[in-house]
Amino acid sequence: MVRATAASGTRMLSTYTVDTEALARDLATMESFPYTNTYGEFACGHWRSCAAWNGSGDGLHTSLDAYDGPAVLTDLGKQLPYVEELVNRLFDVSLLRFGRIARLTPGSVLVPHRDYLELESDLIRIHLPLETDDSCLNSHENVIYHMNLGEIWFLDATKPHSAFSGWDRDRVHLVLDFKADSIGKILADDPAVTGIPADRTVSRPPMTPAESEAYVAAGALMTHVTHREFLKIAITALFTRDIEPTDVFSLFEAAAERSGDPDVLKAIEPMRAYFLHTRPAA
Repeated sequence: MVRATAASGTRMLSTYTVDTEALARDLATMESFPYTNTYGEFACGHWRSCAAWNGSGDGLHTSLDAYDGPAVLTDLGKQLPYVEELVNRLFDVSLLRFGRIARLTPGSVLVPHRDYLELESDLIRIHLPLETDDSCLNSHENVIYHMNLGEIWFLDATKPHSAFSGWDRDRVHLVLDFKADSIGKILADDPAVTGIPADRTVSRPPMTPAESEAYVAAGALMTHVTHREFLKIAITALFTRDIEPTDVFSLFEAAAERSGDPDVLKAIEPMRAYFLHTRPAA
């Protein structure tokens, strides 16, 4: 079982000044990188990643496999001088275990999930948005928020979370995982922010009974071929209506019941458990 760290509750930690020209050069380099579909089952659409830091030095080794650190710069990470300088300046890299470039493609969503369920160690996850837009949103339980360029965010990955891209370009984040028991140990400077700023959050109206029933009724058309499209609609509702991550699976299950497809129905509970409760080690 993963052990809870002293860090809890997704929040913005601090800001930093971005060298936009240097970042643009690294972003252009990233576009030509090979990417893996590791953890692709977490996306409706496409979530692709490559490694800038890990235990092997292989940029296509993106799974979170436990090892004795510290992390080493990969063959791909060595091609990103500004990203390397940024991480070395902002963090204690001796505690870094994984550093991934994550691309969420236009119109894609992540299934609400909890991370680290397959690991037996304490990890602290940090997000640095590198290329984003106001239409790119994240969720922490039932709070919807946006991360901006030049911000350092702690993501409490042990709580249900998701992401949505309404942009016409890839949303690009640097995702860093540190082995430490407190956020203070990984940052070069003390955190300057204590929560999710109000101006980063997104308010949503409640889902009406008519909206809920319309979605569920459409489930009569669901099959084992189309069920991921129905799941995507339910996830997208998390970002437009005031519902909980667990409601996503409840809506999806109710729609699946209308389908009468036994293959879809028998897959839902294992799916819910996999994303929110327990996962075997890779």
